[in-house]
Amino acid sequence: MKKVILLSIACLIFFGTQQMAFGQWLSSGNVLYPTPLNTKLNIGTTANEPAKLSILEPPNWTGFSIRLDAGANARSNIVWAAQGTNQWNLVNTSSNDLSFDALSGGSGNVLLLNQAGRVGIGTTNLTNKLTVQGNIENAGGSFILGTRDGRNQGVRLGNKALVHAQSTELDGLPNDVLIINFGGDFEGGARVAGPGLQVSGVHCIGTNKHPAMTAADGSAYRLFVNGGGLFKEVKVELGWADDVFEEDYCRTTLAEEAAFIAKNGHLKGFESAEAMDGKINLGDVTLRQQIKIEEMRLDQIDSDQTIREQQAQITELTALVKTLMQRVEQLEK
Repeated sequence: MKKVILLSIACLIFFGTQQMAFGQWLSSGNVLYPTPLNTKLNIGTTANEPAKLSILEPPNWTGFSIRLDAGANARSNIVWAAQGTNQWNLVNTSSNDLSFDALSGGSGNVLLLNQAGRVGIGTTNLTNKLTVQGNIENAGGSFILGTRDGRNQGVRLGNKALVHAQSTELDGLPNDVLIINFGGDFEGGARVAGPGLQVSGVHCIGTNKHPAMTAADGSAYRLFVNGGGLFKEVKVELGWADDVFEEDYCRTTLAEEAAFIAKNGHLKGFESAEAMDGKINLGDVTLRQQIKIEEMRLDQIDSDQTIREQQAQITELTALVKTLMQRVEQLEK
């Protein structure tokens, strides 16, 4: 009986010791660690949480969950490592900014948040709410401006400033197009306040479609306007018609012009209304009209010269007739 009692006491002592040893903390210098090393640490909960460290806040908790407080000439930070190599560092900087840095194979500061609520990506020079050093890619959605900036939003509230649109979103557009002021959300329109606007490719005003038209030299037209245009000045770089005044220029005579009009029903050097199909090339037509004007002016000059010569002849003949009449009167006396 005594042996049974002693064995029972020994078992209680053994298993109690093992239970107390499980999950205990050991120290080595200034290092505190649990044993065994795969022990989970729970704060505020006894559940078998999936994480190595779990913190459960009680109801109505108003304090901090985790608080890092660095002493003088120190900074508080959290480092993520992989296989013994430091990879990422989340640090409260000396200027009390929150910096997310790449430590291994990265480029140093990746993300920075300062006390003024400004965010920097790839830069520490935070001049605006968001400053990015490098390219920005929007993998989906639209670029929306001013939904809560306190300014007048009019009736349309979408405020879609930039949209990567598809043909299903706006009829007449190709499948891959960037739209500024999508759907006219900014009812005052879009303005360019700089010294100029450069547009590569085709520019359409008042329409989403443009006909496949080409200029006289075979190049594509760049501007299509569905509606009128009011200009203070238009300059067309196409040369001029000064060769009409060259001595070797072969000018169409009025008789030739009259014969051509009688046969074709339009001026020589121009197409018929049917052939032009209601469209004119402003620069080309202006040049050809100038040729006609200069030819007509030369015809007027020639006619004026002929009239002057004929007037001189008439004056001379008039004087001769007057002299002859005087002699006839004397002979009759």
